[in-house]
Amino acid sequence: MSDSIITKRFAKLRSAYRSSTLYRFLDWWGRELLALVPARLLGFLSEQRDEMRLFQRDGMWRIERLHRGEIRDALDVPADADQQSTLDLLRGFVARAEGKADLVLGLPERQLLSRRVTLPLAAEENLDQVLGFELDRQTPFKADQVWLDHRTIKRDTAAKQLLVEVLMAPKAICEQLIAPFSAADLRFAAADGVRGDSSRLGFNLLPPDRRARRSRTEQWINALLALVCLGMLWAVMQASLSNRQAALDDLQAKVDAVRLEAQATDKLRDELEDAVDGANFLDTRKRAMPVTVDILRDVTIRLPDDTSLSRFQVTRGEVQLQGQSDNAAGLVPVLQKSSLIEAPAIQGAITPGSQNKKEMFLIQARAKLDPEAVAKDTRERNKKREKGKKGGGNGRDA
Repeated sequence: MSDSIITKRFAKLRSAYRSSTLYRFLDWWGRELLALVPARLLGFLSEQRDEMRLFQRDGMWRIERLHRGEIRDALDVPADADQQSTLDLLRGFVARAEGKADLVLGLPERQLLSRRVTLPLAAEENLDQVLGFELDRQTPFKADQVWLDHRTIKRDTAAKQLLVEVLMAPKAICEQLIAPFSAADLRFAAADGVRGDSSRLGFNLLPPDRRARRSRTEQWINALLALVCLGMLWAVMQASLSNRQAALDDLQAKVDAVRLEAQATDKLRDELEDAVDGANFLDTRKRAMPVTVDILRDVTIRLPDDTSLSRFQVTRGEVQLQGQSDNAAGLVPVLQKSSLIEAPAIQGAITPGSQNKKEMFLIQARAKLDPEAVAKDTRERNKKREKGKKGGGNGRDA
């Protein structure tokens, strides 16, 4: 049961393939490629078989040996000659043939019946059986009364129809014609109709069980070559994938190296920017901070005469005033009016002097920075930073 189903499926696929445009293209392409292969190499790779075409014409038995479609040799024997003599001549002609050859029986067109039958596409699975039913309906013969063969002319999937050409010949006539040759051990590979110019119609009416057995050498060679081609294709694909992977790995390694260099460059640039910013910050503070002498002069002018300083120190913008005064607490409002220092405040407690009535004090303040100098330096630093980012970005993109 399963074999029957598989056979039907393969028959359907084979019929669909033979009626497709792909089959016609591959057939044409194969013939064009074979024409380019040297004859010696072609003979080594494939089994070359000639065709011995035997048919009747003008009261003569004629046998022709065709090599690649061209007649290389021929023999004519009178049809009314002694049967044994005719068979001996034909057997001798076949034996003298160089190389292997298929013997084909040619049937005249007047003994054949051709029909074109339109069938539903679903009939493709059981085409032989359906054609047997159609013979009873469209011809005076039954399926067991004829030798027949068919080929698909058109397969219309849109209309779900199948156009099939059927060629048939009466079985009795064919059996009578082939019997003497079969008795003489002349086995035919095919039986086909022959036109007036001795060309074939392209069918094989001979039943499969009556056909000459062919050597399987060619099939084994084709199978071996197919396996070799598949192996070579697999090897080429693997080599291509391997080469592409190697190229990708090499490119990835180069990209990783460039990325590491870019990261190192970015790190160095960041460190440089931090160093430059730190230096600029100190420089800004230095340039924006008032001169110590000016601060001392300003403080000296503002402090009252009853006040004396024992220590005056300016360190990193921090101003310290230490001394004695009759009114130490009153010094803070006085110093608040200064344009060079800001936020004066007494540090610790005010203590009376040991030798006089003056108060000992320690005042902490901050030097005022020049806002214009700070703003100008900030603008210049921002411009340099933006310029550095643009230059670094273009370098990484490149």
